[in-house]
Order: sequence, then structure tokens, then C-alpha cells
Amino acid sequence: MNVKTISPFSILSKSIILFILGLIMLFSSDFIGSITTDMILTFLLVIGTLSMLTYIFNKEKRHINTLVEGILCISLGLFIKYNPIFLTVSIIRIIGLYALLNFVGRITAAIILYKNNVKECVRGFIFSLISLGFGVVLLFYPLDYISIVDKICSIYVILISLTLFSDFLREILDINAFKSNLKRRFRITLPIVYAAFIPQHLLDKINNFIKVNPNNKVLVESSDYDNLIDNSFSTIDIFIHLAPDCANGFGHVDISFDGITYSYGTYDSSSNRLFTLVSDGVLLEADTKKYINFINSKCNRSLIGFTLALNKIQHNAIKDKISSIKNNCIHWECNSKKDPFKEYTDETNLMFLDTNCKFYKFKSGYFKTYFTLTANCVRLADTIVGSIGLDLIAINGIITPGTYYNYLDNLFKRKNTIVVKKQLYMKQSSI
Repeated sequence: MNVKTISPFSILSKSIILFILGLIMLFSSDFIGSITTDMILTFLLVIGTLSMLTYIFNKEKRHINTLVEGILCISLGLFIKYNPIFLTVSIIRIIGLYALLNFVGRITAAIILYKNNVKECVRGFIFSLISLGFGVVLLFYPLDYISIVDKICSIYVILISLTLFSDFLREILDINAFKSNLKRRFRITLPIVYAAFIPQHLLDKINNFIKVNPNNKVLVESSDYDNLIDNSFSTIDIFIHLAPDCANGFGHVDISFDGITYSYGTYDSSSNRLFTLVSDGVLLEADTKKYINFINSKCNRSLIGFTLALNKIQHNAIKDKISSIKNNCIHWECNSKKDPFKEYTDETNLMFLDTNCKFYKFKSGYFKTYFTLTANCVRLADTIVGSIGLDLIAINGIITPGTYYNYLDNLFKRKNTIVVKKQLYMKQSSI
């Protein structure tokens, strides 16, 4: 794969387009709604017609599913044409349903934080109640709140455009990747529903690549790597895990610093509850080479690694953050350490036997209890790496592996960033 450097002016053009779109949405929502309806209607009719023609003229693909798909798409398209308000109401109710699901996630996280005596629980309760109210009114009174949804969506698009414009300014001002300023910036991220599924998309893409290039053991994408590394003090790697069985296909994130990998997750399966969404938070510490080999060979899982170049101040900031996190931990022994001669099949015990890794549980604080939507693997990695000023702070409090991958990949493709290398560590078993 070749590196495609994102030029500053491509960032600027996206920013301008989104800003104009946001203004149109803000002041001419009916116009945008009409265009959106026409686009969806056209898409449904075209897909439906193609499916019908495929069923009629292509004997090899003449399946009943193709016929049913064609009939449903055309029927839905015609229904929307003569009942356009149906589409508007449906979209608003979907947003309302998402708000209710967000409420469930936020209230669960707030309760967990309350039990762990974390002050952030107050903010969590407040935002969960806002999500609840928003969800209820959109589900049951969609037509009364169309204008509010329009305004929120338009402001969201404008904020994304301003985030991109900030990136453009940083590029043209040639702000050095090895800055000493460790302050984080506020940043608007991708919608959580879209970003959550990026790892699964990447998995499919990489599997196809490996089928075409079966002899490639490691694929490396690199910018001006040698020059940047020569001017750095040290590096840190962020690994994005890709596998269908990894966090239900949503992926996993961990970091490697000074040859040691730190991973946070549900390694104590005996404490799993609420359909494995909640568990005791466990920090894993393992030799990076052994860890990667175990993940590739024993877990049948590929990794994408991003290398970040650090100056001395950033190196020390990372080191201090990891030390402060470990100071809030106590050692935890898995079953294979207590009884190494017993046969094990789970990842935690096999990991210990293969890498001689260490496990820690948190004594208190935000990470004492793992929760998939908030206190998760990405949050811990972001807490560590955020100490050097990376500016990914999710507006909704939720960061997924997909969000993190998209952010790091965009940084890698730009000129003046701290992300200097992207590498694929492929699983060693056949696909």
C-alpha cells in the first residue's frame, strides 16, 4: 500500500464544503431535506430495478432473495415518493432511539463511577438525563422537534468543518510534530455509529490483501520515517486489533512503550457481568515482541501499529503517566500462574503461559471497573498517549477503536504530525 499524503488544501476544501453545507442546513433545511429524500428515493429505485433485471436476465444469480430485494426496494421507494414525511419521521425516531441507547450507556457508566467513588459520575448522571429527555421527545413527538434536530445536525457539521480548518492552519503554519506543548485540543470526531464498525471494514480489506499477496509477512506504510526518527528522542506504538471475535468485531487497542505492551480489558472472566459489557478492569503488561507473536499466532488476530515519534518531554510525560496508573494498581494472579500444569483454552491464561506477562487490578478510580462504552481499552490508551497532547477528545464521551484508527490514520497521512509509521502485523494462520 502506498502512502497518500493529505495536502493542506484538500483539508481546506473539505472544511469549506462542510461549512457551506452546515450553513445551508442551518438556514435552508427544507432544501437539504428535499435533496436527501430525492437521493434516497433514486437509490432505492435504481437498486430495486437492478435487482429485478438481475433476476430476470441472469440465470446464474436468479435467487428468490434477489427478487424479494428488488420488490422491497421499489415498493419502499414508491412509498417514500408519495409519503415523504414518513422518511423524515423515521430518521428523527432513529435519532431518538440512538439517544435512548446513549442514555442506557451513560447511566450505566455513571452508576459504575458512583460505586467506585469517582467524581465524574455527577456529570454522567446529568448527561444521561439529557439523553433520556432528548430520546423520549424525538420518539414520541418527532414532528414537533424537526427544527431542533435540523439545528443540531447543522451545528455538528459546522463544528467538524472548524476542526478541519484548524488542521489546515496547523499544516500551513508548519507546526512541528515534536512540539513541547502537551495541552490537548477539543476535537469533533466521527459519529460513533460509523466509527464503531471501522475495524470490521479494515479486517475485510486486509484479508483480501493477504489473499492476493500471501507471501507478504509484514506490510509497512511509512512517511519520511528515517528523518523523523533521527530527530526524535524515542517512540511509542499504538496497536489496533482486527478480528471477528475481538470485542464483537469492534476491535481492541493497546500501546507499546520501551518494549513493553500495556493493554486494558476483561482479562478476569470470572468477574464478567451484564453480557461481558462490565468486568473488573485488568491491566496487562507484556514484552512487546512476545505479545505480538502471541496475538498473531495463537489468537489468529492481525494488528495495525502506528508509531509515534516523541521528544524528551513527551517521553517523560508518557513514562510518568504509566507510573501514576501503575501506582493505583495491585498485582493480580491468573489461574495459570497458580496452577501452570492444568490445561487452559482462554486467552488470559494462555497469554501468561506464552509471554510470562503481568496482570494488575485497579485499587480505585475510573478504570477500577471496565465498561465497554466508556472505561474501555481505548480510554486507557488515550489517557496515556493524551499526556503528550494528542487531541482526540470525544464530544460524547465514547471513543471506539474505529474512532482512534481513523484519527491516527489521518494524522499519518499528513505532513506535520507525530505519527510517523504505519505497519501491519499479519496473523500467521491461513485465512
